[in-house]
Amino acid sequence: MNGKFIGTYKSPKGNDVFKYAVVGTPEEIEKFKALQGKNLRFVDDVETNSPILFSPRFGGNSVNLHTVEKTGRVIVDMSQFSKIKSVVASVGGEFGQAIAAEAARAMLGDLLSRSGSQVGQSLGAKPTTDTSATDTKAKADGTQEPEGQEEPADKF
Repeated sequence: MNGKFIGTYKSPKGNDVFKYAVVGTPEEIEKFKALQGKNLRFVDDVETNSPILFSPRFGGNSVNLHTVEKTGRVIVDMSQFSKIKSVVASVGGEFGQAIAAEAARAMLGDLLSRSGSQVGQSLGAKPTTDTSATDTKAKADGTQEPEGQEEPADKF
């Protein structure tokens, strides 16, 4: 199962929340829907669109998603970050720092290689660059929050 980045916003607690449209086999999508229960949301609130995973972590514009068997939660796979961290720690010194710098450069290029709005549009989401769009609401702190796309109350 995979996720395609479609947007971000601030939660009521002030935390960044990253939204991923979930893509996978029909069986994977049905399992994801069942795991989400009352927290299930869809791109543009249309049930025929992709379901949405809300995550406190950004793993890139295109990510692998995994189900944690113990908890039943679906999470963004961050193992690539962990692997690099381990290599840098094991090498250490200037060479470790050089590896870290090169890895960061490569990862940033990969993470930011495609616009999230392009990905979202390919999954049926409305373009977000239209200033006349009415699918967001202004919050007291001046940020925008997509209507109907708020994170579930018990998250973040």
